[in-house]
Amino acid sequence: MKILNFPASRTHRPRVAEHLAWMETLLSECLERQSALREDGRRLQASLARLTVLTRDMVSRTARLRRTLGRLRDCRERANPPTARV
Repeated sequence: MKILNFPASRTHRPRVAEHLAWMETLLSECLERQSALREDGRRLQASLARLTVLTRDMVSRTARLRRTLGRLRDCRERANPPTARV
């Protein structure tokens, strides 16, 4: 009877180590992306706040211009009353 000798399998350890290294790299990339997305979110929030202020200013200035236009029309009508047509 012949005795069979099988070599010890060492292929699992390098595969596991490679897999762990790959997972660490992937995790690092994900964390970098998460950080970049958070920074983008902060910038967008700041831009939105500035746009909100600008919009409020624009609305109040538009209302002020409408009031001024109304006053100017009233003054013009008082200064130049409509003439009777013959």
